[in-house]
Amino acid sequence: MGCFARHTKYQPTDDEWRCPICGATSEQGFVVYEPDENESEDCEQLHAADLLFCDKCSHSETGKVFSERIVKLRGLTKCLCCNGTGLIKKED
Repeated sequence: MGCFARHTKYQPTDDEWRCPICGATSEQGFVVYEPDENESEDCEQLHAADLLFCDKCSHSETGKVFSERIVKLRGLTKCLCCNGTGLIKKED
């Protein structure tokens, strides 16, 4: 069965999965605390409405905010070749 939750446009890599405040990894307590209610049990992608929480510094935010922050920090933009579904590095 497919996932009915809205996925983030950008899926963070394992290296990017860190608390934006203290830098904690998933092993250190930066986790999806409350998954989107429409998420399928076997879906491993980040969802816009997932609530992320850091046990180390108590920071929380949604998957959408987290994903958009990474896109901005990496300087990515929508790819026009694939009808805007992918992201590429912005040209200066």
